[in-house]
Amino acid sequence: MLRQTFTSEPFLYRLAADIPITGFPGAHYYPEYTTPPRIYGEEYDGGGVVALFVQEEPRVDGYEVVYLWLQQNQINWPSYNYALHRWNATTGTYLGRQDAGLSPYLSTLAQSRDGTLWLLYDVSSIYKARLDPAAGLVIDATPDYSLAALGLTGLQTFSVDVEQNLLLGSEAVSDSLGVYNLTTGALIREIKTPGMVSQIMPEDLGRCYVAVANSFTDRRVCLVNYATGELQSVFKVGDTFSPYSVQHAVTWDRKYRRFLVWNYAPIAIDGQNTSVVKGYFPQPQPVGITKPIPLRPPRKYRSTPILTRIYGDLGEPMPGARVTLSPDSGIATVTGFPGLTDSDGESVGTIYGADAGSLTLTASATV
Repeated sequence: MLRQTFTSEPFLYRLAADIPITGFPGAHYYPEYTTPPRIYGEEYDGGGVVALFVQEEPRVDGYEVVYLWLQQNQINWPSYNYALHRWNATTGTYLGRQDAGLSPYLSTLAQSRDGTLWLLYDVSSIYKARLDPAAGLVIDATPDYSLAALGLTGLQTFSVDVEQNLLLGSEAVSDSLGVYNLTTGALIREIKTPGMVSQIMPEDLGRCYVAVANSFTDRRVCLVNYATGELQSVFKVGDTFSPYSVQHAVTWDRKYRRFLVWNYAPIAIDGQNTSVVKGYFPQPQPVGITKPIPLRPPRKYRSTPILTRIYGDLGEPMPGARVTLSPDSGIATVTGFPGLTDSDGESVGTIYGADAGSLTLTASATV
């Protein structure tokens, strides 16, 4: 279902001497970080993904930058740091890092359809966040929305749709997506999902992708129309998304039409990072073909057009497939059929009624 179209460079760790000491001088942890052959003073060990998102930045080729917000272990006190790693979204070139500027251990970051960043802090307030070249992620002193005042303090995953005054959200162990009035907190509708909601990714006006998981081995992505309450499609991603991508480390890139996923891999022998961000395009895969449909009543000595349609697991059309009609007797013969399905996944062929009687007509396709 997913075809890989993008791979970033690995990001770079810092040597111990290059890490600013923010605590007590001489206080060190994790001495094994700098025990040969390891030489780096920090490490991401597979957990602590805070967010993955994209931002438009005209100074970069392609005008888009991929940001990964990580919690990392480090040798110096306080034994951890928060970093924003950056990549060119077109080439995958690593652009360096920034200090995150916040302590997000009780935070969730979400991105609206227009690219605006929102931070759910302490599960009670939503702040509009912005990127500062020096300070990293910053927020105003006053929250934009108080979930406590709206009675929604249980939300763990969320998305803000300011244009339609809507808040999308889900509780930590909920298998449903709630659509709330952003002003009053009133529940407008609830949409059931086939697993615990772990990520909400806006697609267009009224639709979003929702990543859900029942376990590390059962991970799916849903296309949800939250304006109408419809669950429009569901597809499994299997091992395409690593176990560490279940929460926070997946996003939908609306510009390049792809899912961006943080793929964790063990460090190199010298302690350097080998993990990368990968991009996947939803590649249609055929799952079915309709029964042959006569477009007018079959008659002896008459030609009858026969319609078939091939569709994918999202219900999408499958163009370019070769369809073959097979009558079960000499009552009818195939006299014409296009070689490939059109852009709607449809193909219209012709059978000729050589005699009267009943006929079973089957259709098969080669993709």
